[in-house]
Amino acid sequence: MRDRVRERMAGRVAVRCVAAGVAVALAVTLAACADVTPKDPHRLTQGAADLGRTHLAVANGLDTIEEVAAAAPGEVMELEVEDDGAFRLVSRFTVSEDQVDGSTRTWQACWRYRISAAGGVYEGPDAVDCPDGDPLTFDPPPTTVPVDLGEDPEAVARAAFGALDADDWADLDAVHELAASTFDSTPAPPIEVQRDGDVTGIAIGEPGECLLVRSKPFDVWLPGSIYRSFRDEACVASWATAGALRRAPH
Repeated sequence: MRDRVRERMAGRVAVRCVAAGVAVALAVTLAACADVTPKDPHRLTQGAADLGRTHLAVANGLDTIEEVAAAAPGEVMELEVEDDGAFRLVSRFTVSEDQVDGSTRTWQACWRYRISAAGGVYEGPDAVDCPDGDPLTFDPPPTTVPVDLGEDPEAVARAAFGALDADDWADLDAVHELAASTFDSTPAPPIEVQRDGDVTGIAIGEPGECLLVRSKPFDVWLPGSIYRSFRDEACVASWATAGALRRAPH
């Protein structure tokens, strides 16, 4: 008799669990159903982990622990530098759902990424067990002030270098000193001087703000916008000696 009662009760719970999916059963029954069909925390946080990969992949200049931590999605549970200079990151994601009885249920899951020293994710996200302990905290990366070459750096450079003769251009140390004294803003712009045959080239500035000067034939220019993929990645004197990345003539 008791066995029959147990079977009938089990059948009622099963039916109510199915009915809960269409909002018919009581809140108490829904709680029982949640125990019967537990949710996978990694499945619930997969979307956030994938979005985190995209965010890391497009981040530039991830050269330090602090920069990776600042760009990391979720909560940083582990962050280490590997032997090849890559960063191994474990992030924890949290997702919550409101229950029909007014309570909130929370799940947490951790995902691992591997980030190259030059930036960009090349492994992950991989589901992993969450490390014990609280999330790690890091100092914010230092802020950098961009180089400012002034309102008309081409005119300034033409005035400073236009009168140099062949012997002047051959003295690379003197050319470097002249460039440094001409563009003495704070922060001081990087300056590179290079000699190729009888041509001297100067690059003043940094990626995105780069002034090029060439001795023979004498010319001064800022790389044109059509060369943005190069201009935003480097600022080197070899472009000046080669006469590269000039803007199209008007």
